[in-house]
Amino acid sequence: TGITASKDGINSNRALLTVTAMAPTLTGIKIVPEDAHGARGDKQQYTAIGAFSDGSQQSPLGGVTWASTSSGVASID
Repeated sequence: TGITASKDGINSNRALLTVTAMAPTLTGIKIVPEDAHGARGDKQQYTAIGAFSDGSQQSPLGGVTWASTSSGVASID
């Protein structure tokens, strides 16, 4: 993109502006399934899906840290 300035009919040289697209940023994480049921000792697989600023999604989203709010009921492998 060219950038110029002018005043009173006098024009500047043209400067060049190079615009580099920024990588999309993570805006949200969704866990699926949202609601699961099972008996004690059962295993349940969950997937984290990332939502990004450009509207894209990444599934599975790598590098997430998983945690249980009740480690006596459910543990994370």
